[in-house]
Amino acid sequence: MSILLRPQITPNQAPMLTLVMACSVAEGIMDCKDVCGEQQIQIKWPNDIVVNKKKVVGILTELTMEADYVQYMVSGVGINVNQTSFPEEISATASSLYLEKGQKVNRALLVQKSMEHFDENYEIFCRTDDMTGLIVAYNTLLVNKEVAVRVLDPRGEYEGIAHGINEKGELMEAWKMSTQEKYQSEGFMAMSEEGRMVLCGANAYDKKYYFNEKFNGIPESIKNELHIICVLFTEEVGGIFTIEFEEDGSVSMRTEYSDEDFLYDEIASGLLVGEIRRKRTELFESLSLYYRVFILHEDMGELFTEE
Repeated sequence: MSILLRPQITPNQAPMLTLVMACSVAEGIMDCKDVCGEQQIQIKWPNDIVVNKKKVVGILTELTMEADYVQYMVSGVGINVNQTSFPEEISATASSLYLEKGQKVNRALLVQKSMEHFDENYEIFCRTDDMTGLIVAYNTLLVNKEVAVRVLDPRGEYEGIAHGINEKGELMEAWKMSTQEKYQSEGFMAMSEEGRMVLCGANAYDKKYYFNEKFNGIPESIKNELHIICVLFTEEVGGIFTIEFEEDGSVSMRTEYSDEDFLYDEIASGLLVGEIRRKRTELFESLSLYYRVFILHEDMGELFTEE
């Protein structure tokens, strides 16, 4: 659903209306307990709503503005209402109200309740043109309150304890710590904790790329391709990304991130893993063959006769 607004605010104030909408939709879902159940409904700052830790709502706000005022804004809300399934790569992080409740949800009632709360919250916002009147309501729903979060600041990434939002809708942190300082000692190992052999990987926290020297025999063109895949993945999604070999020689991709990494996008990660696997099928098949011949020492002739 989308709503057109013509607020009397400056462009700097516009992002706060995304928070107003997030708070309103979350409250609307909670008002529908007869159809939405008693699940834990929370806001992932600034524009996602999660139910039982899975994303069910995303909010995108666009605007047309002049230098010192906003002409109009469109706040678009995407709600996973009655979807019965999701692609495997995002099923662990995305869900719908239907899947979390186990029964169909009344869409009309959900929209009605959400808009009723938005009318109330928008009026509160317009009194002060900031989040002063909504801080308590928003912070009560905030999923990452009083935990460590990673903040992408133009001056450099840092971590801090999130204490909720202030009147400008910004996260308040109690302390800062360099993510590189925290993670640089972890690095990569040739073998994963699960016993898989790591081929290569990249770490967004310390901006490093790793390639296992055991595979130096791989052509340079493939090494370069692997380097690009890993680094671009962590630049786009964050966290730690590795390409590994399973016990039987098949190639797998593994992603992980700190529980305190507030901005890591699990859904984008799952989608990107699926895209890489689809587009790099031949590459992974070649790597698997290399591993089985030169690491597992399987007979090449028998491999080519396999169906």
